[in-house]
Amino acid sequence: MSVTARRTQVYLPDDLHRRAFTYAKGKRLSFAAVIRVSLQDFLTRHQTPSKRAYDKDPLWKLLGAARSADGDLSRCHDYYLYGRPKAACR
Repeated sequence: MSVTARRTQVYLPDDLHRRAFTYAKGKRLSFAAVIRVSLQDFLTRHQTPSKRAYDKDPLWKLLGAARSADGDLSRCHDYYLYGRPKAACR
């Protein structure tokens, strides 16, 4: 399988460049590999979950399953579950 790659120029602050280069050298990786893995990790952690991710989570199937006469379950769940003062959720 062939992977297409694009050459990219990025300006890094001296300290960040030095730390990344030192890390790469210590792990016996290329500097470019450290940049690629770091960017992939960042994007994975910061992507917005898709609707499909929610569809697979059984907890989301409970959404809307309970109701209160006051219509304030989401705001006042600590009152209903733990008996905390209801005034705190207003």
